[in-house]
Amino acid sequence: MNNTSPPENTQLSSLRLNLALISLTLTLLSATFACRDAGSVQIALPSPTQPSEIVVYVTGEILDPGLHRLPPGEHRLMDAIKAAGGFTENADRASVNGALIISDQQHINVLAMPVDAGASPVNAQSGGTSGGLINLNSASSEELETLPGIGPGRAEAIVEHRTANGPFARIEDILQVTGIGEKTFESIKDLIVVR
Repeated sequence: MNNTSPPENTQLSSLRLNLALISLTLTLLSATFACRDAGSVQIALPSPTQPSEIVVYVTGEILDPGLHRLPPGEHRLMDAIKAAGGFTENADRASVNGALIISDQQHINVLAMPVDAGASPVNAQSGGTSGGLINLNSASSEELETLPGIGPGRAEAIVEHRTANGPFARIEDILQVTGIGEKTFESIKDLIVVR
């Protein structure tokens, strides 16, 4: 028969549990100090992943259209055009924002110089107007700024969108450009054209 009363038995169990916890704590502390090297703890962190190359699809008025791989790092639109062999003679260089930062899986379409029916070659290269209307696919930033509600920032956004996504298929596509809303579109829809 057990000579200890129930409260003493509970106290004994509690004491044993406390001793076990103290022993475990001391073991963990000694293991921690054993891992120290000259006073410093070494912690193994996961190694950062190396940035991978990017692949861009370059089309239009360039010498080597297709998929092009660029080494890891930040790249500008001109890096992709150089990787694609550079511009053709017919490329509309004014429509290209070479400083634009590009990313993996991007499609870059370099536009041709605009040629209006019946225009002489000299006049065909002079801008993005056609019959008094501004051609969204060939107008320079300066020409776009002549539209109501289009300042330098919006004009540049239109050119960047066109460069990154290719030519506009219809005038309503301008609503896809950041900063162009219904109100702006309503004020310019009769002044723009897509050719």
